[in-house]
Amino acid sequence: TPQAMLVSLTFKFGKQGGEDNEMTQELCSKHDADKSLVKGTKRTICKEAFDPLKKIMNEFRGAVGRITIPWDMRGMSFCKPAAVAKVVAARDLYGPLFNGSKENHLLGQYETWKEMTKAKLGNAWKEDEFPTREDLAANVYFKMAIMPLPESEALRKIKDIDESLMAELIKSNDARIQAGVKQGMVTAYTRLMEPLQHMVDVLTDDSPKIHESLVENVRKVVDEIPSLNLTDDPALAQFAGKVNEMLATLNADDLRQKNKEFKVVRRQVAQDAANLLATFGQVGIRRFNQ
Repeated sequence: TPQAMLVSLTFKFGKQGGEDNEMTQELCSKHDADKSLVKGTKRTICKEAFDPLKKIMNEFRGAVGRITIPWDMRGMSFCKPAAVAKVVAARDLYGPLFNGSKENHLLGQYETWKEMTKAKLGNAWKEDEFPTREDLAANVYFKMAIMPLPESEALRKIKDIDESLMAELIKSNDARIQAGVKQGMVTAYTRLMEPLQHMVDVLTDDSPKIHESLVENVRKVVDEIPSLNLTDDPALAQFAGKVNEMLATLNADDLRQKNKEFKVVRRQVAQDAANLLATFGQVGIRRFNQ
């Protein structure tokens, strides 16, 4: 079993709406439709109350997602021990932003959201459906957990389990972890391959539109490969190293130039990137998919 931790990041935003029986009945009557085929829904608090929180949530998830690999357990991701500090740093950056926005925007402008929702719903407005401050305070939050992988040795300490069942549980646990790690390594290769392939596609176009992100997106993934390389696979490390060498003197401004010399540069960079994909990319994926 490789050295790895598990990370989970969960966001809750409370109940913001759902099916409304009166609206459903009205739609059925209006369209002469069967109630089982129609569902009238409404928001009981306007989405504007949550927009800044959801923006922070997406940035928070993105920061954690870049340095972790999703596992098959819902909401859980693999994280190398060396990357735990980065995960904690993301929590320390975005956690206070989330909580501050909850306090100042969501709760601090409570009456504004109430009036806005009332105006949006019109006749469908019901005072008792609008969440109270207490509901919002209790039901809008995030949770992060960092824990070790479930070791088979820990399972052995559980009492009152038949020996044959214990052997089956251990085998299943080990197999699930190994399968998750294998798929994680495929994901790590894919994360590097996707922006590199995009670079090839753009640079081989007759009239390429070259943005700063063309180079920077590859560079960002290369920087995170040590955190994503769950098995310390030397081929993946070499792949990232070769890509980094290719990027060392490369910038988007040079690739944008329209004279003949830079057309040659673009073709060469595209060829170099394609060669790296052929040499390391699919080979690595096939190896871990076997």
